[in-house]
Amino acid sequence: MPEEWIPDALIEQKMGQTKREMMEYIEKNSEKIDSNLPIFFGHVVSIIEKSFPDIPDQDYDRFIDDVTVKVLEDSKRSTDIEYIEKLFRHATRVKRKYTGRAIFDIVLGIKLIDIGKYNDAIDVLKKYRTVDAMVCTAIAFCYYELSSLELPPDKKPDKTTTSAMALNSREQMIELVRLRPPREPDQVPTGGPGAAGEQDILVHDQARHRLVPERTGISQNWSREGQEGWQPGYEGRAPENCL
Repeated sequence: MPEEWIPDALIEQKMGQTKREMMEYIEKNSEKIDSNLPIFFGHVVSIIEKSFPDIPDQDYDRFIDDVTVKVLEDSKRSTDIEYIEKLFRHATRVKRKYTGRAIFDIVLGIKLIDIGKYNDAIDVLKKYRTVDAMVCTAIAFCYYELSSLELPPDKKPDKTTTSAMALNSREQMIELVRLRPPREPDQVPTGGPGAAGEQDILVHDQARHRLVPERTGISQNWSREGQEGWQPGYEGRAPENCL
């Protein structure tokens, strides 16, 4: 006897409800989850496979992404880099596609920015500059902060010269023009060697909001055509049509 056909809308509705219940569980059991991540992810996989046996790989991985980011956001250890990497390792192991690592790397990069580890953040984020326009902006901010750290606390920036880090910051914004990464989720390519299609296009739904200029301290006006550069010592304008 053929299986009963179930409309896609009902499946999406059921999946949405399952996800909401999972988010509520995470909110109430954050410390318990942190103490035993393997059991938690095993529980998540069991729920998905039991409730949605025919779920496509992309939807399956998206569910894992959503759950993982929620665990991080609710965890008291959300600034512990060792914990974050451990969480992402467990999440990556249960995903169906290894290329789903991009969202985790980008979230890790932003966490590194939050705690002032700018060099480490640059190393993590730089390979994703073609994924989203805001990644270049985040890297530029890292270089900007590093340029300010080059000066002794009692010394003011010399507006007649520009440091190497400040030049690197400016270069990242110029790279936006050259690389032309997507600016919105619907601009993300779905395939292509060496581009976002081989990485994880879900970054736009889960991590892009973490890269907004307000979060990194960069003014929206800085990256728009005709606005003055924000870095002391910058001459002229920001690169035209950056964003």
